[in-house]
Amino acid sequence: SERCMRAVVKNPVQFAAGTLRQLGLGQRVEALFADTSQKNARGGAVPLLLSITCKSMGMDLLFPPDVSGWKSGDAWISSATMVERMKWSDILFGRFVAGKASKAAPASRTLNYPVFSLVKDTPSPRGLVDRLVVLFDAPLSGSKKDKLYQAADDATGGTLTEDNANMAAAAVARLIFGSPEFQFC
Repeated sequence: SERCMRAVVKNPVQFAAGTLRQLGLGQRVEALFADTSQKNARGGAVPLLLSITCKSMGMDLLFPPDVSGWKSGDAWISSATMVERMKWSDILFGRFVAGKASKAAPASRTLNYPVFSLVKDTPSPRGLVDRLVVLFDAPLSGSKKDKLYQAADDATGGTLTEDNANMAAAAVARLIFGSPEFQFC
């Protein structure tokens, strides 16, 4: 029912695995593991990055704190876990280097998702924001979307290219992932 929609706080698995699914990485990882002709560290890293990320958000997969399992609801929201949720954008889009966001080349703890492929038809900062809002099912108000447009413009200088698309996506997704609206499923 409408009353139940967006009423439960996402736990770390729902948060991180949900964004991976929304980006279509489930099928890509499956295909990478099926292809035995070549090793692909990025594809194999997805489950590892998911595990590391969930642990940094307080959920050590397969190791619940006790036999009752993990807590639910507001237990997943704190200043520390919100920082980790926002950092997830840097891991997804290739800006996470040695524990901090950087414009340097992607480190091994990133997915470096090919963002430009999402917006080939509308390659603009505004097109990127609109695509990510729909893709991540982020129910943001007009004024919050304006902030996303501004972040995308700032990251791209007003022109979206293959070279700056990931930096812009990380900046926009950081704001989406940190928004109160995105914390609920």
